[in-house]
Amino acid sequence: MLNDKTKVRTMKARVLFAGLFNFVIHRLPVLYAIGWLNRHFNFLSTVFVMYPASEEYAKAYVCPTQMERMRWSPWIVGLYYQNGKFGLSAVISSTERDFLNQDNVVNMKHMYEKAHEISKLVGATQVNFAGILPGVLNKQGISKGSIEAQVTVETVIKAEESLRITLNLKEDTPIILFGSAGFIGRRVAHRLSHRKLFLVDKADPKTLENTSWYKSLRGMPAILLNLASQDALTQNLPHLWREVVVLNEVYPEPEAETVSALGALGCSAYHIIGLRAFTLPSFPKAYKGGIPCCAGRLSDGMQALVRKLN
Repeated sequence: MLNDKTKVRTMKARVLFAGLFNFVIHRLPVLYAIGWLNRHFNFLSTVFVMYPASEEYAKAYVCPTQMERMRWSPWIVGLYYQNGKFGLSAVISSTERDFLNQDNVVNMKHMYEKAHEISKLVGATQVNFAGILPGVLNKQGISKGSIEAQVTVETVIKAEESLRITLNLKEDTPIILFGSAGFIGRRVAHRLSHRKLFLVDKADPKTLENTSWYKSLRGMPAILLNLASQDALTQNLPHLWREVVVLNEVYPEPEAETVSALGALGCSAYHIIGLRAFTLPSFPKAYKGGIPCCAGRLSDGMQALVRKLN
């Protein structure tokens, strides 16, 4: 009960801070002033636009009465510091269902333009979008290229290597890659092509019937890298065995029931929080202590954060 009360207080404090931060910062004179200073001292590099994966995530940043106002208009709700540069966190209240709705293409273009307006005002060098937004924006022809993909792929590669070393797994430990045909998955697959790799993706006919991974690897150490969805992990629980180490990158983190089921099988489960950074306020739930991969900027000293789930 005490823990629940603490969580509620923390959530209310974050919402209050986010509202006040937006009220103070999101004004033309303030943004112009930040931009003038940034062009002289080069301290801010990124504007990061995120969205809620669930109502719980939405409530971590905004009161329900304000959600409609910020559906397609990013609110500046915080800042973070990663490897020598600041970033501004902005949030919209739209969800993945909204992004996948063809009727909202004009709204997404409006949101994209608003984010870049903020970036131009403060002198940021990049605008990053969370989750599936980079892929959707590319597919709709609203944007070209994706810095988010580059940073996320690099973080995943670093996280896999770090975990493998921590667990004393051999360098040639096989990798089962869920979501191998996705926006991030195909890039990760390319980077890991020198490893023994089993590609699994329901969207790819070539891998749809790929059952060789659990037939040929059973009983052997393997890393299951989940870039697909929570459902992909849950649906494949019957195929897993004790020696499998699950490394999840999917947002949000696996449900407690899935984590418990993995534990019952004897599987170790880990979640990629993102990148090490100072944040104000802290990102909610699984991202506490860092920033999502897609919020980061490429730099030599970037550090992947991995948390044990069970």
